[in-house]
Amino acid sequence: MRSRGPASALSHQLQNRLHGQAARHHLDNNNEVRQKSMKGNRRVQMLGGHRTKMKVVVVGGRVIVFFLLTLTLTLSLLELLTFNKFVSQESRQDRKKDGPNNRTLAIIMGSFRGGEISWQTMASNVLDPSSADLAILIPEDDVNALNSSLYKRAKYKWTFKNYEDWGEAVDLINGTKWNGSEWRKLALDDYDTSASIFGGVEDYSGSGAIIFMIRWFLYNHIKENNLTEKYDHFMVTRSDHYYQCIHNISEFSVGNRNLWIPPGQDYRGRTDRHLICGSDDVLDALDIFPTFMRSNWVRNMTGINTEQLLSRVWEEKKLNVNYFDRVMFTTALPSDTTRWAWAEDPVPGVPGLLLKYTVEYDMVQDVCPR
Repeated sequence: MRSRGPASALSHQLQNRLHGQAARHHLDNNNEVRQKSMKGNRRVQMLGGHRTKMKVVVVGGRVIVFFLLTLTLTLSLLELLTFNKFVSQESRQDRKKDGPNNRTLAIIMGSFRGGEISWQTMASNVLDPSSADLAILIPEDDVNALNSSLYKRAKYKWTFKNYEDWGEAVDLINGTKWNGSEWRKLALDDYDTSASIFGGVEDYSGSGAIIFMIRWFLYNHIKENNLTEKYDHFMVTRSDHYYQCIHNISEFSVGNRNLWIPPGQDYRGRTDRHLICGSDDVLDALDIFPTFMRSNWVRNMTGINTEQLLSRVWEEKKLNVNYFDRVMFTTALPSDTTRWAWAEDPVPGVPGLLLKYTVEYDMVQDVCPR
């Protein structure tokens, strides 16, 4: 192995020093590059951070706007729903008040008798179960009616003149002549004063002309108000009935010319105190005196009473009369006035109320006993 000399050793040291400097220079360059890279990264990170903040601000603004829009729409929707609910409630109240869904009409004719005790039974046992509207046709001077609970409840309120001579009312009928003769002369010639069908005219006894002319007034009110288009079921009655149990008018079958009346007090004809019929037949059922005056058989029936006249006219009009179980009886207060039968017997269990016809009361007890 060849030994190194002094020159060779010096050269070797110099080379090592140069290599060391080069290495340090390379290391410094790497460090500088690394530092520059780190600074660049920090700038990039800082720039990215600013952008992120900007994005947050922009996105947050959109969230706030979206939230405000949503809140506004929600409040508007709630306000609209509340308004619609209010309108709906008002509409229901109006419908309840006006009763467009009520297809049943109960009608009371004549002077109010029987007192508040009887009238309350009509409200609870007839009007309420039937969901019926109420109409009343009363004399102009009927104080009892004006102070009654039924008057306050009535949807239709009509009055008529309380004539001293009901012949003046008969004069109102269009064509009040029989076969060319004035009806008064014919009545005086052919009917004596006991003929109840002219009761209320001059000196005739009873109340026939009164009850049939009130029906004529009612006939005209129904036509003028177009009530046959508004209601399907009609009940025509008087105020002094005491309804001991439910009487639902709307359940009666009123097609095919059917009329419904209670049994009893027919007097060889049909009772004139209570009637249920449909819209197609109510006008025919009320058209009594004009039909009577136009008829050819009027002069052959001088002994006819009101119940028989009613039966004859309905037969002529081909109306089918049916009977339902009696649920009411006729009553009176001691202070009530009348042109016919006076009440004397007290109604059992109802202090202060009098019974007009015991046969009616007995029939009711068989149907709905107390």
